[in-house]
Amino acid sequence: MPLLLHNWRNIVALWITAVDAADDEGLHALLDLLQKVAHDLRTTLSPVYADLLAKLLNFLPRPIATPALTALLATLSELFKYLLVPSIHLDLLQQTWSSFHAVLPSCSSEVQRAAGEVWASVLRRLKTSAREKAVHLMANNLDGVEIASAWMLIFACKSVSSTLHTTSSSIIRPLIDCYLTSPDPGPLYTLLRRTLTSIIHHCKDAVQFSGVADPLITLFSTIVNQPPSNEVEIERLRRILELISVVCSVRQGSRLTPSHLSQLASALPNIQICAPIETALLHFSASILTAGDMSMATNVGHLFILEALKVPKFGTSLLGALAELSWGEWKLVALPALLRSTTDLLTMEPKQTLRLLSSLALADKLGEVDVVWRRTVDVWLSERLSRWELTPDGVNELRNLLSLSVYAEKTPVLLVGIVQRMLDAPNPEESWNASHANTAWALWTCMHSLGNSQNASWRQQVDLVEWTRTVVRRWSWSHCVLNGLAGLTQLRQDNFSLSGKDLSMMVFLISPLSSDATSFSEIYLHLRTCISSHSRSLRLSALKILSSKLVKSSPGEQDVLKRCLQGEEVSLDAQGVRERVLRIGRIGQVIKDGEPLATDLCIRWLISQLKVNLRPLWSPAAEALSSLAKRFGDSVWACFFDELQAITRVAETCRLPEWLSENVEQGVNEDPWEDERTWRDGAAHKIRSAISSWLDQEHDRKCIILDQKSSDRFDLVSFETQLISTMGQCASLVEKHNRELVPFFLAITQIHQPQGTPFNGNAL
Repeated sequence: MPLLLHNWRNIVALWITAVDAADDEGLHALLDLLQKVAHDLRTTLSPVYADLLAKLLNFLPRPIATPALTALLATLSELFKYLLVPSIHLDLLQQTWSSFHAVLPSCSSEVQRAAGEVWASVLRRLKTSAREKAVHLMANNLDGVEIASAWMLIFACKSVSSTLHTTSSSIIRPLIDCYLTSPDPGPLYTLLRRTLTSIIHHCKDAVQFSGVADPLITLFSTIVNQPPSNEVEIERLRRILELISVVCSVRQGSRLTPSHLSQLASALPNIQICAPIETALLHFSASILTAGDMSMATNVGHLFILEALKVPKFGTSLLGALAELSWGEWKLVALPALLRSTTDLLTMEPKQTLRLLSSLALADKLGEVDVVWRRTVDVWLSERLSRWELTPDGVNELRNLLSLSVYAEKTPVLLVGIVQRMLDAPNPEESWNASHANTAWALWTCMHSLGNSQNASWRQQVDLVEWTRTVVRRWSWSHCVLNGLAGLTQLRQDNFSLSGKDLSMMVFLISPLSSDATSFSEIYLHLRTCISSHSRSLRLSALKILSSKLVKSSPGEQDVLKRCLQGEEVSLDAQGVRERVLRIGRIGQVIKDGEPLATDLCIRWLISQLKVNLRPLWSPAAEALSSLAKRFGDSVWACFFDELQAITRVAETCRLPEWLSENVEQGVNEDPWEDERTWRDGAAHKIRSAISSWLDQEHDRKCIILDQKSSDRFDLVSFETQLISTMGQCASLVEKHNRELVPFFLAITQIHQPQGTPFNGNAL
């Protein structure tokens, strides 16, 4: 030992020289040696602490072997334990953190997590003043080490057997103070949210978590009981509300004792609702109400809801979030308050109130309403529908109005007028390209509502045959409008199918104002492209319209329609593939000679099966087309060649409007979903997502865009391959029409051939 003390500088110098040239095995031995030297010499090594630390930290980003990495982390832990922790100089702590912080961003996530555990042991061992200083250093410099810092705090707070370490409160409290005063609270809030969520998951019950919950709730009560008098204090209140919401929402507040929950709930009446804290207060109130029991809901919760409804925008958002979260006391506490306030809310905040009532009606959470309330809503809805116009705000409102149509007797009659106006509107495709608020969506939603209406009075005012003619002529490109019309035609057919009666009598029974039934050829002329479309919705709607009693068709056409419709109604999944293959194989058997339209319909429907992204359908469809080519060669070739030409124009015909390309998927919101399992919680995420949804002013617009998005995906390359393969099975037919096919292929080759390049026959 005396020799070691006398020659320690030489030993350290030799160690530094050796470690630079060591391989993984040698590095492991040298690191083990340094641990023993640090254990023996301790603070004697303080003069070279910075050099040793820099040398060790240089190895962290390197791809070294696992045993060497384990030894490296153990050596850092020993170095901190024997040199950093005993030091009375806080400057050394700052230098150490600066060096540690500089290296961590270049390390892998696994190394960052392991290094976080090393620093967590330092936080536990430091004295209270030094620990507070270390937490402040971390909080003030999170750039690049957000994830590593979270692991440091989590490992420092966790203990064995689902308990928290005794130093947890002295680690979390300084961090909260930094969060409340920081000019940029976002990163610190994320750090606290991750830390609190993880340690709540770690704790078995509320008793183990009380070490962190007690000081946090005490601080919360102190801030809330002092009404804010300036912007700084309002911002401080907002931040503590956001933070306490995390504790209340994770695991539905099960790690808070009944005393904690009662103390938090009693603070609700003391918080004045104002714009700067509305979002935070929504998070807190929704979290505490869903975490509490019935006694809390019927006392403090009931009073707060009544107070919240005096601020209509806030109150409707809170009730909407509670309903979406399926709050257990909704029917007992929230619903009566809402029904009593409906008249005032519709006057002061019509848009948000309408959305709330609409969502409740769709979720069947309005329950039994009295005659007075129903009459109020009836009058209000009728007035809004009677002066409805096609504008972005009007379309957003129409979506919610129709959800409440069951409470307004005049709604169907008013909707007939809207449908008639939309049918007469000019340039429907331009309207669709320009905005989500287009005539196509308005037509679909009104027709859909009429089809679901229990009030049959509107049927006396509708010439459904004329509607059908107009829709297929002007909106055959819209899967929404065709779907709405198909629903009406099927509804009529189900309600008035009278076997053995004359067709003209059937049409008369369908609607007194209806003109004669339209011919199959007239309607099919506009819908034949829909039959061969890649969109299942378009194909199914077109087949339903053609097979309805509004369209006069021959027995042969009816047989083909029936077979195609039966095949199209089979689900496009693994369970339905066998039945659909069977339908495809049998459809050609019902085609009779002398039925050109039925033949064309069958061919187009079989071609559409080549566009379906379900491989087992392709071979049966190709075989069926090959079989038809032997009987109806010219008809099959005409459809083949049309599809080939359409492939070259697909880039021009498949352009989507800008509004339809927006990312407005449901569930996409501001609340992140953490990749690390212990940092996330389903209950807390659900609350934050619900609040985010009800604060989203673009919610209705996004829903309307989603209504108009097609779920069908067209794989052009796959279809082109299958079409060429199918043509290969009809070799004699292709050879017969080679005078058309060869020039077409040559033209395609010239289009894609660079200018000035000689023709290459292999390009074919």
